[in-house]
Amino acid sequence: MLHTSWRCAVRRGSDTSTIEFAPALIAAQDFYPGEATVESGGIVGLLNDASVDLGTNAETQTLRRAVAHPDLRIIFTVTETFHRIVASRAAGISSLADLRGKRGGSIASTSAACFIDKHLGTVGLTDADYTVVSEALGRP
Repeated sequence: MLHTSWRCAVRRGSDTSTIEFAPALIAAQDFYPGEATVESGGIVGLLNDASVDLGTNAETQTLRRAVAHPDLRIIFTVTETFHRIVASRAAGISSLADLRGKRGGSIASTSAACFIDKHLGTVGLTDADYTVVSEALGRP
């Protein structure tokens, strides 16, 4: 439960292009009793802009930056999600092994990309057997 006497303005950086952003936005709009803004930036925004109070990302981003910034702390898990690999039957894909030689969209250097490698490895595929394309999602 939120402590209603805590009403300071809060700036939160989040990865606004991912589904994990939704709970942060809902909390800011519907539950935080003070002024709260959620803007693009996530952990990187927190580290690069002193006016950002909180950063939200998957734990992968925190772990990647914790080496250079050992004072980072995960203080609350906003959402937990399952990662899914979704494929088209029309492409002849019905199992993980069928992804050999295929291209798929994901976001590089994220927990989603790590899970793709992990799950495809369970059927003997390596990153040389498939191509992950971030541009397919409109991301560089």
